[in-house]
Amino acid sequence: MMEGFIRRLDPETRTISIESRDGRELTVKLPESANIEVVEHSSMGTTGGKFADLGLGYLVQLELHDVHENGTCHCSSLVCIS
Repeated sequence: MMEGFIRRLDPETRTISIESRDGRELTVKLPESANIEVVEHSSMGTTGGKFADLGLGYLVQLELHDVHENGTCHCSSLVCIS
């Protein structure tokens, strides 16, 4: 699990760049099958979301897999907590 802030979004390739709290940057590919959850303000919980619901500066938690040497990886689950 990784937590960080969204610094770049590319909807065409479904790629985001995340900066962790310690300053590391990681490029993450969100396949169509990735589970995306966003804050549901009325219930103070989360609800199903989509890539278009994400924004620059949002704090997110990611479940990563297939981490590559070039700093890219794939994400199976993303929870937007801001």
